[in-house]
Amino acid sequence: MDEKKKETKKMTIARALKEKERVARKLRAARETLSRVNSIVMGMKRPVDAEEIFESVQRLQNRYLEFKKAIAVANAGISAQLTEMLVVRAEKEYYEKLDCKEISHHGEWETSADGSKVLRTVPFDAYINEGKRQEIVAALEQRLDDLQDEVDAFNATHSVEIVA
Repeated sequence: MDEKKKETKKMTIARALKEKERVARKLRAARETLSRVNSIVMGMKRPVDAEEIFESVQRLQNRYLEFKKAIAVANAGISAQLTEMLVVRAEKEYYEKLDCKEISHHGEWETSADGSKVLRTVPFDAYINEGKRQEIVAALEQRLDDLQDEVDAFNATHSVEIVA
C-alpha cells in the first residue's frame, strides 16, 4: 500500500486558535448553505451544487477536527488552568445571578401615617448582600484574568503541528 506522509505546518497555539475559528466560521456558513438548499420542491433547480457544498462541509469538518485535536494535545501543559477557568467562570455566573435583595416592594398598597398611599415593603435578610456579591465577582474576574494571562503566554510560546 502506498501511503503518503502528510505534510504538516508548525504554528503557535495562539495562531492555531485563530485559524480554527476561521475554519469554524467557514463551516457554519457552508452548513447554513447546505441547510437552505438540501430540500427543494421536486423539479426545481438548486441555486448551487449541493454535492459540492456537502463535500465542502465534510472537508471543513475534518479540518476543524484536526485543529481541535492538535490544540487539545498541545494544551496539555495548561490543562489545569483551562479546567480552573471553566469552574471559575461557572462560579462567577452563579454569583452574578444570586438574589441579594434586602428589601422588596410588593404589589399591595398601604396607607401611611400621613394618609398617603405607599407600596408595602418586606424586609429580607441577605447572607451575601450586594456589596459582598460585588466583591466576590470582582475577585473571580481577577482570577479569570490571571488565568487567561497564563494561557495567553503559553499559547504564544508553544507550538502545534497541523496537517497542511
